[in-house]
Amino acid sequence: MYIKLSHILLLINIVCLLWSCERDAIDEKFDEPGSEMQFVVSSDRTRGSVTSTLETEGSRFALYGDKKSLSDNQTRNDVYTIFNNTPVSYTGNSWKYDTPQYWFPNCEYSFVALHPASTGNTTYGNSTLKLKYTIPDNFSDTRDIMASTHRRKNHAGSSSSTKQVRLNFFHILSKLNFRLNYAESFDKIDVSLALEDVNRTGTFSITPASLSSDGLQTDDCEYSWGDLSDKGTVGIEITVIDPNADNMNNNGMPLFPENDALFMIPQPDNKDITLSITCTIYKGENIEEYTSSAVIEGWEPGKAYTYSFTLQPLIKDIYIDVVSVKDWLPGGDNNIEVPRK
Repeated sequence: MYIKLSHILLLINIVCLLWSCERDAIDEKFDEPGSEMQFVVSSDRTRGSVTSTLETEGSRFALYGDKKSLSDNQTRNDVYTIFNNTPVSYTGNSWKYDTPQYWFPNCEYSFVALHPASTGNTTYGNSTLKLKYTIPDNFSDTRDIMASTHRRKNHAGSSSSTKQVRLNFFHILSKLNFRLNYAESFDKIDVSLALEDVNRTGTFSITPASLSSDGLQTDDCEYSWGDLSDKGTVGIEITVIDPNADNMNNNGMPLFPENDALFMIPQPDNKDITLSITCTIYKGENIEEYTSSAVIEGWEPGKAYTYSFTLQPLIKDIYIDVVSVKDWLPGGDNNIEVPRK
């Protein structure tokens, strides 16, 4: 029994020694750490301010990041992950995470952030985040997903390179809304929408842009949606109650609130999506039903699409009008009219 115990103790010592040597080998690649890393959400409106959306108590985003040494005598390809799906929470007017990380001089750092946290299935490696996402069965469960990147070099003696990381979030999905035009009064309208042959699953990949030899930092990135699959139908049922219908005579009434529309996986190459609409109108004891459909094209990431349709009582038909396409930015005025296909 004594011999066996000594063997176990010896094995534990060897494992601890190997772990210590491995840690020493990693630490030797970096100098002494500096100040603690801190993160803030940018209010730079050039990419769309999202501070009002994110900076609420308890809001969280997931943080990913790595570092590598820039010293000539070190292996430049060795990349060490320092954040991997790490939750960062807005608490007490600041963004906080559990285990502090510190800036090391003569290193290059890469960060990717994803909001909301716990979105889809994510994998991270070599500065690239991949998110596999499937549209929920219930359209009201879809979320506005945003991402941000940052890459910088921290040279020894540079105080500016250890300042807060300002995350410029942008929308990675496509936003859809629908406007209903109807000139007559009614008690209520039941609207049934269906988007047929849409890809419900896709993989979003994002990597911070590389730095030039003399570049110090960048918020630029490379991203794409791929592996689109799971074609099916997204169905939406909405009841409109507006007896006066005065606001329908001009630009129509949006079926979704502006900040809670339908979020879809971008699929600009999908040219065969069918938009089907059925409207059941209740006027006292009278019930009228209108139906129509149209083939539409898919959507690009970071753009907002608004489809307008008009109920025409004389012929009991629905006219699907042009679709308005805008860059998905607060106050954006990039408006492109796309004719019905």
